[in-house]
Amino acid sequence: MKKLVVSIIGAMILFVTLSGSVLASPVEKVVFYPGDNKYIANGSELTMDAVPFVAGGRAYVPVRFLAGALGAEDNLTGWDTSKGTVSIALRGDKNMDITLQAGSRQLVINYLNGQAGEVLNKKAVSMDVTPVLRDGRIYLPARWIAEACGFAVEWDIDARSVLVYASGTKESPTGGVSVDTREIKSTTDQLKLSMEIPVISGMSNKALQEQINKEIMDKALQARGELETNYKEYAANAEKFDFPAHPFELYITHEVYTSGSILSLVVETYQYSGGAHGIAWRDYYNLDTKNGRQLSLQDLFKDDVDYVSILNGQIDKQIADQLNSGQGMYFEGDMGFQSILENHPFYLKDDHIVICFGQYEIAPYAAGMPEFQLPLDSLSRYWREDFGALLQ
Repeated sequence: MKKLVVSIIGAMILFVTLSGSVLASPVEKVVFYPGDNKYIANGSELTMDAVPFVAGGRAYVPVRFLAGALGAEDNLTGWDTSKGTVSIALRGDKNMDITLQAGSRQLVINYLNGQAGEVLNKKAVSMDVTPVLRDGRIYLPARWIAEACGFAVEWDIDARSVLVYASGTKESPTGGVSVDTREIKSTTDQLKLSMEIPVISGMSNKALQEQINKEIMDKALQARGELETNYKEYAANAEKFDFPAHPFELYITHEVYTSGSILSLVVETYQYSGGAHGIAWRDYYNLDTKNGRQLSLQDLFKDDVDYVSILNGQIDKQIADQLNSGQGMYFEGDMGFQSILENHPFYLKDDHIVICFGQYEIAPYAAGMPEFQLPLDSLSRYWREDFGALLQ
């Protein structure tokens, strides 16, 4: 499928629902997922009484929840069935009323006097679609509502998510790039599932953002699919050889760290499919949010620096110190640590670069997934100039 990320300008529609509760105060960012009644507001997962959907290439989202997130007064938001009009009221800093009418391409914004409520200025905007009355609900074009309230909207077709964010949030050290959580949880006799899938948003490089989001989701769905398939054979063997069959387990979590303009994302997957214990692994993503690129270990160091040898030396020292103090547990000889790879897995955390290894890679299962934290300052003379600037 052809990848597409568009500013939802003209590509998203919302509908009004007038029951239930909405957010009491405006947020900086909201993410909706078509087909799911869960949505994320400033990183917190909330529930709607209606489900967003996609039809005709457009994403439809409950306008009441969006309007509430943008700061609209819930008791002043509604529609007049006799006139076929929708009214959205914002007070405080954004003191305005927004009105639309079914069948009309015109959106009217009234800017009000904060004290008297008088109309100071009136603006009529021509839209590219008309609001639609359907099953007693009014559908509204999202672009125009969001922009009128000072928000921007994006649609990520690969991540299948709709992002609405305040324009000012783009000024953070990571350029407005952030990570939200998509939760997928269920429990059956065959599989206990808890997947907290990270969803990156706000990158200037939309193609890379889509690629990473899709990769993370694809890996999660593949792990789930393999466990579901393998359980059938496991259950058959349990019946054949008369041993109890326990549910398989799959857990996915993630951590996010920021260092200047660099965002590091660590995704951990744990699965149990019978036996004495499960297995776990991690995937690492380091994003240069300023220039919209993914960083490999090689990108951090000057061309003439033998960084592999330098990092090997520091890791060797840490292993020796841990073994001497009785705190370490590592394989020895050919099974033990030999060298990192040129583009070895890593992430940045608390002014350190963390070099990472998988289970059984250099140590027994009981040692987990070994990590070696090296102070960034100790390596500063080896950094590329552009990487050093990103850390500021």
